[in-house]
Amino acid sequence: MKKEKKVKSPQKKKIKSLGKRMVRLVMVVVLVIFSLSTYMNWNFMRAGTTFMLSMNGVIASNYARVFLGKQQGLPEYVRSVLETYRSVPEDVRQNPHSETYRAYFEPLKDNPYYQSIIQDLTHINDVLIMQDAYLITIDKETMARISLVEILEEDEDDSLGIGEWAPVTEEDIQKLEDTKAYYYDEKENISDLASSFDLKWEKGDRKVSIGVPFGDDYDNLDCYVITDVSYLFAIVPAILFEVVYFILMGLSCIIIFFVARWIVRKRIVHPIRAISQAVESYSESRLKGNTEEESFALLDIRTKDELQELSHVMAAMEKDIENYEKDLIQAAEERQKITTELTVATGIQTNIVPNQFPPFPDHKEFSLYASMDPAKEVGGDFYDFYMIDDQHLGLLIADVSGKGIPAALFMMSSMIMIRDLALSGCSPAKLLEKTNERICRSNKLDMFVTVWFGILDIENGVITAANAGHEYPAIRQPGGKYELFHDKHGFVVGGMEGVRYKEYTIKLEPGASLFVYTDGVAEATNAHDELYGTKRMLDALNQVPDASCERILQTITDDVAQFVGEATQFDDLTMLCLTYHGQTFLPVA
Repeated sequence: MKKEKKVKSPQKKKIKSLGKRMVRLVMVVVLVIFSLSTYMNWNFMRAGTTFMLSMNGVIASNYARVFLGKQQGLPEYVRSVLETYRSVPEDVRQNPHSETYRAYFEPLKDNPYYQSIIQDLTHINDVLIMQDAYLITIDKETMARISLVEILEEDEDDSLGIGEWAPVTEEDIQKLEDTKAYYYDEKENISDLASSFDLKWEKGDRKVSIGVPFGDDYDNLDCYVITDVSYLFAIVPAILFEVVYFILMGLSCIIIFFVARWIVRKRIVHPIRAISQAVESYSESRLKGNTEEESFALLDIRTKDELQELSHVMAAMEKDIENYEKDLIQAAEERQKITTELTVATGIQTNIVPNQFPPFPDHKEFSLYASMDPAKEVGGDFYDFYMIDDQHLGLLIADVSGKGIPAALFMMSSMIMIRDLALSGCSPAKLLEKTNERICRSNKLDMFVTVWFGILDIENGVITAANAGHEYPAIRQPGGKYELFHDKHGFVVGGMEGVRYKEYTIKLEPGASLFVYTDGVAEATNAHDELYGTKRMLDALNQVPDASCERILQTITDDVAQFVGEATQFDDLTMLCLTYHGQTFLPVA
């Protein structure tokens, strides 16, 4: 036999999916934090690097300014450089790097102050962390920046001779006059370098040049100390810091991820899984019929949040369901007991009314049949018939207000009461009056009953009857059709004390029939809320006018059932039919 694969329950799959989703969410959050912190740190590092370069350049320039300011003769030397620059012909000045141009400034190297400046700048370069320190002046007439000393580099292209000049703008001069740091770079713009550290060192070192004015102590000469600070001074430590930061931040994120993952599993996934297992255990125990085994009460969830509250609620629910099941079992037992009692009551009610047909085999003067179909197990309708003496037959049909057991009890007591009075010789009207008095005397529930009672004289076919709020009887004389006999109605029995009832007589010719019924026939309702009515009843009776009493009742029962259809029977259905034969004993179809 092929072994079936075990199918995982949807609940387990959802819980596993929830755990994975929570862990993935934690991972995403950690990665976002790592990315944002790295990005912010990178920006801070770039800003800090630029600031460090600026501050170091300013400090170096100020140091050089103070150191050089101790020398005497700087103003005279600056004037001599400017005079020499201005004396150079315009065409020669256009090429400041040419030998011809530089020859104009060679005599200045013999100036004693020049040699002193060279020594001081060499000392400053050795003491401070920078590339170079040198002096410049500004000629505002030609908008030129002029070198005051010669700086020799290993790379001749980077060497700077005395008097060599470069163009400047008004903005550059304004920054210098405002004592702001003046940034420039021969290789690359400082703003571009500040936004990117992807430098190619094989092309030469990068630097930032920072200028600080000497001040107003030199006869308003525009003289500045310029220092070149290497980017390596700030970038290398920054890169090392960034590497260490990246490693530490990565380790921190890994630790945070595993700690968060452990917290998610402990405080969310595991409690939900425990609740799911408790649900499965609860379902299995109930399917096996074990209603006392506890599942949710054994949960030990201490998350101090909604999951712990949920476990407590489910434990309380489990207890409530257990109590409800006990109450349900008890209610079912009581219901079964009531059903048994109702079955007994139905049997008692069925047996209390006459149910043997033909009822009086020795009396050929009439034939009789009756039926009672209660809407519930027991009903409030009833019929009765009995020989009061050898000549008189008592006929009774009644309808108690209400349904069920109360109506059945009221029906039995009313039926017995009416039979006793009838057998004692009371006339129909007097019988109803006395029954009304007895019921009203102890009618605390304000119940009432409609009654039609008649006494048939079997020798002449005369019926003496009285009606207490009941339906009109239907009469068919020989050879005719069933028609309603609009008799004199009195008030219902049990409705009010002191009521008087009137009698009337009906002469039945041999072959005539009497049909009496309760309102359950005329008021039968179909699914469209239509009433069956007395017209349909008369039409059904006249379909088989000469039929036997039993067949007539069956015809009405079938016609009502066909009319009602699937609708629920609302009221009791009780009928009685009598055919009078007289002394001639007419045959019945």
